Amino acid sequence: MRSNAMKVKDIAKSAIGEEKYLRIRPYLISCKKVIESGNGYLGTLSKNRKVSVKSSQQKKTAGIIWNHTAGMMPEQAYIRNFKIVASALDKAGISWWIINGIHRGRRVIGVDANDRIDTLKALSLLYWDFDESTYLLDVDRSKLQISVSRIASTTALKTSSVLRVCSPMSSPENEQKFGFAYGCDIEFWNFENLVDKTRITAPRENQAAATMSEDEFSLVDFVKDGIETKRPSVFGQRMLDDVTFPIDVVYTWVDGDDPSWLEKRAREQSKMDGVEYHPEAIHSARFTSRDELKYSLRSLQAYAPWVNHIYLVTDGQKPDWLDEVDNLTVVDHREIFDNEDIPSFNSNAIISRLHHIKNLSEHYIFMNDDVMFGQQVSPSDFFTPSGIALVSTSNNRRPFGKPSVHDEPHINLTRNIRNLIDQEFGITVSRAIKHTPHPQIKSVHFEMEKKFLKSYRHTWSSKFRHHEDIVADQLHHYYAQIIGKAVPGSLTYNYINILDNRYSVTMRETLKKRHRQAMCINDAPVEGAEPIPESEVLQFLNAYFPIASIYEKVSGDF
Repeated sequence: MRSNAMKVKDIAKSAIGEEKYLRIRPYLISCKKVIESGNGYLGTLSKNRKVSVKSSQQKKTAGIIWNHTAGMMPEQAYIRNFKIVASALDKAGISWWIINGIHRGRRVIGVDANDRIDTLKALSLLYWDFDESTYLLDVDRSKLQISVSRIASTTALKTSSVLRVCSPMSSPENEQKFGFAYGCDIEFWNFENLVDKTRITAPRENQAAATMSEDEFSLVDFVKDGIETKRPSVFGQRMLDDVTFPIDVVYTWVDGDDPSWLEKRAREQSKMDGVEYHPEAIHSARFTSRDELKYSLRSLQAYAPWVNHIYLVTDGQKPDWLDEVDNLTVVDHREIFDNEDIPSFNSNAIISRLHHIKNLSEHYIFMNDDVMFGQQVSPSDFFTPSGIALVSTSNNRRPFGKPSVHDEPHINLTRNIRNLIDQEFGITVSRAIKHTPHPQIKSVHFEMEKKFLKSYRHTWSSKFRHHEDIVADQLHHYYAQIIGKAVPGSLTYNYINILDNRYSVTMRETLKKRHRQAMCINDAPVEGAEPIPESEVLQFLNAYFPIASIYEKVSGDF
């Protein structure tokens, strides 16, 4: 027997190569053990089924094989694992349904607990169906993580209530890993026949409830990620904590290196100063562009794919790389300003006109181009289901005193806003505002404009920043809280000042841990500080956001 076994092994190595043989050997051994033990739930393997082969696009780390998948993003990873599971269950003829789970990104599938053994069998065949490794996690026993090749020999799985299936992927662009956190869950539901009804119980809570009757469970047609399937009817009902209204995103952007824009700016400055315009003057007003907007849009597509529409407000400009698609509109200053107030080089004035954008949704998020998402976010991170904004309040306090040309612009803005709020409500504001995406309510902006029209008109008419300016996004932050249209939220973020090299540590930590929902890559001058090298900043941006978005032209188009 020993010699015959060695002969079979040699023949197999010769036929498929030693690497392939070593890859399938553990699975063949586990099958042999199951057959010898009399536990035949694996069934008969098809003779012509494709054997999985480790490719050069894979990397093994800590016993896990990661499949390099170019262009992979978080949402795609969730979908990919979901489709792997759905395909396996469909092939096996196992009925399943979609569950609205608690986790914001992960797909969850429900299966009758009586089909648990057949489900394990179907999952074990994934080892033969795919050119990548697939793994299984028992969610209740998190230490139980195995390759699907070991399902047959892992008897503990027969009592599992929730399994997570994952084909580990990593992005070759930056080695970002998409492991079990992006897997697809399978829940085994119990159906208990009582005297006058059937009680259906899930192994854990979901967006409806873990226990339901036949009426709530009754399956209805549903399409998930392009797959026609079913889901319990109760999940079609609007829940109290569902955010169902559209949410737009608004950016302001300027190309500070554009010669025509620089000339227009210099001419306006000369007119204001009462001096003759000289073309040489524009050379002193240069701006450093790192294409932050490009990376911000990449972050938006990767981590906030639910955004309804994007508006990019510019002064007749557009990035060379920008490809306008259906859900992005470039808005010229002339569309939101009165003629007498343009051209405007005052960001305070521009921000204070954004609510005049045509077709802008009632709820929107204002983002500077140096603000980016760093993790998956959902509408409920910015608004409550009833439409109240969730704002990001800082623990820093703004100095008191009168606005002065000698003070920093952001300090004067707070002073002016503080004065308006105090006069109107007798309330004093002191906290600063974090550099995060700012949720805004359009109707509140029009209400503020009407109430503080004199201050708005002064700001609109100031072609350049003025120490008596206000800025509408910050005014909204305080005003909306006072009138009950905003409350403090809990968005996590990191602030990185690239003009201060002490933030290099924060930048590296942000890239390594990816533990913040948002970040701001700011360039605020700090006296005596050394900037972070430009190459290091660009390396960080390209490492965190390596995947081009749909808003970028294909290379060679520009």
